[in-house]
Amino acid sequence: MAPPLSAAVLLLMTNYDYKHPEALRHLLQDVSTLVPPSIPLYVMAEDCRLWSFTPACFEMSLKCGKDRRVDILTESIWSTLATLNTSHVLLLQPDGVICKRLTVDHFWKWSRFAFIGAPWESPADGGARVGNGGVSFRNVKCMAVWAKRARLKGCHAHPEDVYIATHAVPNCTVAPFRVARRFALEAVASPRPYFAHIFKNGALNKWALRRMKLSKAQLKLVCPNIQAHPYFRLSSHVPKDVMPLY
Repeated sequence: MAPPLSAAVLLLMTNYDYKHPEALRHLLQDVSTLVPPSIPLYVMAEDCRLWSFTPACFEMSLKCGKDRRVDILTESIWSTLATLNTSHVLLLQPDGVICKRLTVDHFWKWSRFAFIGAPWESPADGGARVGNGGVSFRNVKCMAVWAKRARLKGCHAHPEDVYIATHAVPNCTVAPFRVARRFALEAVASPRPYFAHIFKNGALNKWALRRMKLSKAQLKLVCPNIQAHPYFRLSSHVPKDVMPLY
């Protein structure tokens, strides 16, 4: 019998996002309409405090937010989630986009892996090509193990997704490339992603679009919800003549 799944959405609020609350509000709207209502939402602020989402708490956090980096490989984050009976989290940052309506079955399918994120164009520091942590699905127990190992070894664990890709943990399987590619779009083209993480400093990541040979129009077809995101801006420097996804 499969173990019970107690998934949650974890909204990570940090750095640039506090300066642009419109992106945070947009992502919350996406979560409320595209994620099953049975999946709880937690918010984590820059000081690693974690709370159940309420509009009042969210607006207060926007007023008090500071330009500070969150270390997602902090053991207390994952121990707190464990006490909340959470086995897996869908971690979202406001520069991410939910491309389609999600179901509980999607969460079950992703729960076979300890970590799923959009694949990189090439392996990270000689490790795996999976994957970017900005929009990612994570096993809470495995994240606690990664966090503990980083602390005990005194490792510099930033970027934390690169640390995960280069430090294997027994019984904590990082998703293969084909699964990660279907999961999210970032630097590798995907025809039907569930998520997109294609923004950089409030604008479309022009480098990633060039590498994928993906136009703005094609991006809207691949992830229709992306055009409503406040960061959906693109300079004219991106070539208009691009190849199709395949």
